[in-house]
Formats: sequence, C-alpha cells, structure tokens
Amino acid sequence: MGMGEGTPKRLRADAPSRRKVLAVAGTAAAGVAATRLLGLRDLSDRAFSSALGRTAAMALEMAEPEMAMDPEMAIDPAMAMDSAMDAEMSAPKPAPLAEPSSTPASSATPRPAPAAPRPTAAPVKPEPAVAPRTLSLDWVPPFATEAGRVAHLLRRTTFAPTRAELERAQSEGYARTLDRLLETPPAAPRVLTDADARNIGTLQTWWLEHMIQSPTPFAEAMTLFWHGHFTSDFRKVGTGQPYLYWQNLTWRNLGTGDLRTLVKQATIDPAMLRYLDLGISTGRNPNENYARELMELFTMGAGTFTEDDVKAASRALAGWRLPRANEEVRTGVFERARAYAGQVTFLGKTGTLDTDGVIDRILANEATAPYVVRALWTHFVSPSPNASAVALLASRFKGSGYQIKPLLRDLFTLAEFTSPGSYRALVKSPTELMVGLARLLGASTLARPINAAADGMGQRLFDPPNVSGWPQNAGWVSANSMIARANFVSAALGQVRDLPLADDAYLRALDGVVGPSTASILDRTTGTRDKWMAILSSPEFQLK
Repeated sequence: MGMGEGTPKRLRADAPSRRKVLAVAGTAAAGVAATRLLGLRDLSDRAFSSALGRTAAMALEMAEPEMAMDPEMAIDPAMAMDSAMDAEMSAPKPAPLAEPSSTPASSATPRPAPAAPRPTAAPVKPEPAVAPRTLSLDWVPPFATEAGRVAHLLRRTTFAPTRAELERAQSEGYARTLDRLLETPPAAPRVLTDADARNIGTLQTWWLEHMIQSPTPFAEAMTLFWHGHFTSDFRKVGTGQPYLYWQNLTWRNLGTGDLRTLVKQATIDPAMLRYLDLGISTGRNPNENYARELMELFTMGAGTFTEDDVKAASRALAGWRLPRANEEVRTGVFERARAYAGQVTFLGKTGTLDTDGVIDRILANEATAPYVVRALWTHFVSPSPNASAVALLASRFKGSGYQIKPLLRDLFTLAEFTSPGSYRALVKSPTELMVGLARLLGASTLARPINAAADGMGQRLFDPPNVSGWPQNAGWVSANSMIARANFVSAALGQVRDLPLADDAYLRALDGVVGPSTASILDRTTGTRDKWMAILSSPEFQLK
C-alpha cells in the first residue's frame, strides 16, 4: 500500500530502503499482533520476549546486507507476514492469559521495577552483540515518576507532544498540565472560504494541518472523538453546502461543554439532518433513522429502548428542515406546520413532546450517563471500563448537569488512568498515529501526505465506514494495517527535509520503555532517518 495519489513515487535518496522498511514492518506487524493477544499489557514475558527477539533477528538479517531493490515498490504484506509468522511459529509460545476481569486494574499485583528480581522467571538476557545499553527491556509503566505520568497524559490527549510541550508539561507537573489542557479555550482554525469548505480534499487537509499545528491539541483530540461519535459522511451529506465544515466547528466549540447542548446541536446540525434524514421527516411521514441512532449510538446504547420509543421519538423530532441559501443560519430550521401535533409515549411517559423534550427524557434515563462515560473511557483510558468506576463517574456526570469538562477531569485523575493496566492499553487510530508522527517531527507539511494515506489505512476524515463510526483499539490491528503504517512512516520520512535529532527520540516518543525486539533494532541502528524509522514503526508507537 502506498501513500496514495499525489505522493511522489520516488523518495529522497537517503530515505530508508524498502528492505529496511520491510524488516521493521514485519517486526511491527508480528509484535503488535502478539501484543494484542496478550491483552496489550506486558512484553516482559520470557517466551513472548523470545518470540519477538527471533522476529527482530529475522528482520535484521533480512535487512543486512542491503540489496538493490526498486524504491518505488511498496511492502508486500504477505511476504512480510509470512516471514514474521515463520519466526513466531519457531519460537516458544507464551502461556495463555486469563480474560481481563472487571476489577480495577490498580488492584492487580504491581509489576516489579526493571531492576527488581522476578518471582517466577529471570529477565530475558539479550545476546551481548546486540545488548541495548540504555533502553529498558520491559514494558514496565513509568508511573512511579511525575514525568512518566505527564508523558502518558500528553500521549492520550495531544496525539504526541512536541519537545516544547513535553518540557513545559514536565516542568509544570501533572495537575497544572491537566488544568491547562482542560481550561484553555480551543484555538480556532483558519477560516475557509465557501469554495474551500465545500471541497472535501481541502477540508480534510485543513483539519489535519490544524491538528498538527494547533497550540491546543487536546481540543483537536476531543473534536476527533466527537467526529467519530456523532458521525456524518460526505458521501451522504454531499459537498454542495459547507455543512461538514460547520459541523467540525461545532464539535470543537462545544466538545467540552455540556452534553445537552451538544446533543441538541447534533440533532439540528445540517449535516446530521441530511445524513440521518431528520431534515425530511414530518409529522405525517416521520423518518425513524435519526431517532434510532440518537438513542442507540449517541446517548443510551442498544437494548435500552423499544421500537415503540423509536416511533414516538421520530414523531416528536419531526419538523426540522435544512437551511435555505437566503437564510443566514448554520442550523436546521424548525417549521411547526411540518411537525407532529399529537401526544406520544416515549421512554415510559406520555405527553406532547418536541425536540427539547425528547432530549430531556433521554438525559433523565439511567442508561445515558454510563453510556457516555464508557465511550470516553474506551477512547482515553482502556478498552475495558471498570463497572464500579463507571457507575461513580456516571453519577457525578449526571449530577453536574452533564458537564463534560468535569467528567474529563474525573477520568484523567482516576487511579485507573495511571494504573499499570492502562499503560499502552489503547491502539492509536490511523489519524492519531499519523498526526502524532507529524507533531513529533515538527512537520506540518505532512498534512497532504497524511490525507493521501488515510484511505488505505482505514480512516479518512469525514468518511466513516458507517453510522457506528470507526473501530477502536484492537479493531485497528491486522497484518495489512501494520504494513500500511510502516509504509506511511517510510514515505513520510522521505519527504521531511530536516528531521529532528533522533538520539533521544525514543524517550519522547516511547518513554524510553521498549520491548527486546525494538531495543535490539534501535541498538543496531545508526543515522537519524533509520532511527526514526525504527521508532515510528515499532509496536510500542502503535499504542497510546
């Protein structure tokens, strides 16, 4: 898979060769796949380390000596994975792990520090010829230090911190950094002309540029979250009007406000009115699409309502239409003559309802607060929300009048957020990975290449696969996706003229905490571009 249309076919002469890319990508694919099987937790298991070590050795042997290869060719996923899987199959397999429990991760027995003896197995000792001199061999969470907790917070909330952001945050400490992230108003992106706002390629690149350059990257992380939660796509919405541009501004401006306002604006948003057909719904002929997804995907979750509730809500929500060209508004327009005038029975209560009434009854439902908490938890904390913690946060969230910012503060100060089970427990989406790479490299010029690569990596902005949005975490892990990611890293490094020094890049990008295979590769690698290639294609960098 290549970078897509518009990407130069030939890379810079000093870019990593295809063979090196293949070697690192094969290791990444096998490493991330194995990490997924182990629950994205610990790479210090002896057998697993052995498997990764053999895969890494195989990859390095493939890359050395260099062979003349066509630089225009992309990695062959089948070839890479065949080699990687051969290495994995020849290595001893780790013992199966128990399914994750619902108990808080912080209650688990803490792992020992890297220097402490293990009770059941000695640490893996790499061969002297490739022994890493300065890198940890275990994925032991660095949460014993304030700096480690700060780096974890920034990785979850800013895609990846720039050097200046990391240094400032570590100087300020966790509490002050969290205050700044939550309280700083979102920086506004540059204003688009009407023509640019209706050009989907321009719109995608515009947002990517802002993600990379914005002084408030947490606002962009929240905008991306809501973009995947309240979905709309340009194929159904169309590009005749700047509806998706307006929607993007809404998610940014309201993303940390209150849920009621956000849901109301999502409901009457022109892109949403068209995407889920509420704009053509009338009291005489109600359309059920938006009413169903409002409850099932946006607020309450499946199994919390009935088909009669869908029918009732679709009647009560009817009456909105898209704004006309001569109406200077950026929301839908309500026409009472198109609405439903009778009573409905919705979520157990009967009466005359309008849009506000529907939303109020949804917010009064006991399923709403936990559903939203779980959605934010799986995006920012871990794939398996803790039931008791969710119940506590949901109670506080509902009690606050559904204020989102206090909920986020609760999430990021929760013990589970900086517990061992949370460290590298989430898989970066393609957008998070590519934007984070660009921020680490200080390369705002990568917005167009990112957009070109996005389709092949499975996450094209303003184009989710369906109304459920994009997958999360383990849903991004496959052999092809890992190869596509390594291909992007290779192409991106070939397009950046002045790369930052890579001598300490593993500290900023990987916390200095890596598995044996990555440590071996980094120890053998020389040269700025090759070191960045090894770091950015590593299994560790795929996780956040």
